[in-house]
Amino acid sequence: MKRKGVSLLCSCAIALTTVHSGLSISNASSVEVDKSVKAGINVKKVEGISEDTIKGVDISSIISLEESGVKFYNFDNKEQDIFKTFSEAGANYVRVRVWNDPYDSDKNGYGGGNNDLEKAIEIGKRATENNMKVLIDFHYSDFWADPAKQKAQKAWGTIDDFELIRVGN
Repeated sequence: MKRKGVSLLCSCAIALTTVHSGLSISNASSVEVDKSVKAGINVKKVEGISEDTIKGVDISSIISLEESGVKFYNFDNKEQDIFKTFSEAGANYVRVRVWNDPYDSDKNGYGGGNNDLEKAIEIGKRATENNMKVLIDFHYSDFWADPAKQKAQKAWGTIDDFELIRVGN
């Protein structure tokens, strides 16, 4: 799709990496399981893409992945920051989703990246340090919202509070 001279190539993973995950399994004794897994997916380079094409990746879950022990490797099979790998492969934009308060009362994340403003800022800094621009996708909820599930943010109070505000009381 062309619009005002900018071609959009949305959510295209233009660089695929080998993922290395460390998994701890606990029972009577602690056992470390460590294995590397090749993605097994290849994306052929598209020739003739103009300079103003957005070549973006949604990297919203990166901090949660890294906190869980996932590591990323470059094309030479050397551990490398995924932002650098994407940038070297031609990505020029990252998308980051931001939820208002994606944590339960015990501060456990709901999943999907658990991105609050602090994590989104960290992702944005890492992207710009690697010469990529940032697209921010604000979610007016604490977790996924779609036409079938529209839950109000915890900070907005109860539905009764919304009713009072809506009618002007």
